[in-house]
Amino acid sequence: MEQARNIYLHDGFEFKLSKKENRLSLEIQAPASGRSFSVELDSDAVPQLSKDIFSDVNAMYQGLEDALKGVHKEVTLSFDGEGNLEYRVFFSVGIVKKDLSFSVVLQEKPQEPWMIVEKRMEYRFTQVFSMFEDIESRVGLGKPDGEQEKSVIVNPLASEIKVVKEENKLILEAMKRLENVIFEKLAKLEQKVDQLEKSQGLVNPEKQEVVQQQQITETGGQEQGKSLRFMMNEKSEKDFVLLDDQRTVQRLTKNDQREISFSSSLPKSGVKRINLKLEKVEKGLWFGIISEQDMNKPIWFHVDLYYSSYKGDFYEATQKIGNQRKALDVNTGKTGDVLSMIFDIDKGYIWVLVNGIEVNAVLKNLKDKTYIPYIGTYYGEEKISII
Repeated sequence: MEQARNIYLHDGFEFKLSKKENRLSLEIQAPASGRSFSVELDSDAVPQLSKDIFSDVNAMYQGLEDALKGVHKEVTLSFDGEGNLEYRVFFSVGIVKKDLSFSVVLQEKPQEPWMIVEKRMEYRFTQVFSMFEDIESRVGLGKPDGEQEKSVIVNPLASEIKVVKEENKLILEAMKRLENVIFEKLAKLEQKVDQLEKSQGLVNPEKQEVVQQQQITETGGQEQGKSLRFMMNEKSEKDFVLLDDQRTVQRLTKNDQREISFSSSLPKSGVKRINLKLEKVEKGLWFGIISEQDMNKPIWFHVDLYYSSYKGDFYEATQKIGNQRKALDVNTGKTGDVLSMIFDIDKGYIWVLVNGIEVNAVLKNLKDKTYIPYIGTYYGEEKISII
């Protein structure tokens, strides 16, 4: 039966202290970082760990509780936020002063990234709301120099919000890196499965279905796929000319990033394949998707996902994502090649093929927005056809 359980706030950390029979449990939450640490001790381990300051679990529980309550000014308890807890006691025996201490190493508890973010946000919002309450109470006092009083409080609040935004950005970047690692491992695992299937003469029914779907360039059939065109607008009309019933585009200007979209958006389900014949290219092009709401942005490849045929990699908002190209010996797009992009809308998978050989793949949620495919060029005089 549990005999005691208490929660204390100490130096910005939340301590949960409990004991059950001859076991002591300590959990420390770090709200600012969202991390959590814990340790369990039994009576046999306490004397050696505490360097005989405490004889058993009951004595150590009482000692930690007194330190958290601040009962004795000679006793201090400190935690470094990385799992190291130090208990220190100062006392005098006559003219001799003693300083005894011991450390406890707590193990970090594994958590999902979203849980850490949630805890950090809860902590930050609590701080912000507390500052708002402080503003209301202090400005409401009716002091003569109210504006100055308000600025003294609001300026630190603005600084605090800026810190929150910067920390959030770091968290999201870390989560994105983790996501990319997962995607890369999935892609490598898929390659190994493909190799195993080929070596044993097996055919994965699910992949066979996808291959069959890939023969359809647009949901609805081959004939509808023939209707795909390049779409000229104010953004592209000064830099491109359309040929062959708008199924071929040629760049007029050079040495600047320019993009032109296709005439239709990605479907809401199924598989869509777009094949491009690179009639003439200098070093390559980028082949991407832009959300309908971002089409007014000046440079599309700064915003959303695209594949660079020059480098052979996928990028999102100019940051490299996904795995490295699979076929390093395959040119990723030169004059005369056929560059294909396949979108599996339901599974959120995008493949890139050069002359029918897969060179890269990436995962992306294709259902959260309406996406429109596009191509972009830089070097000038490129000529691209839809086939």
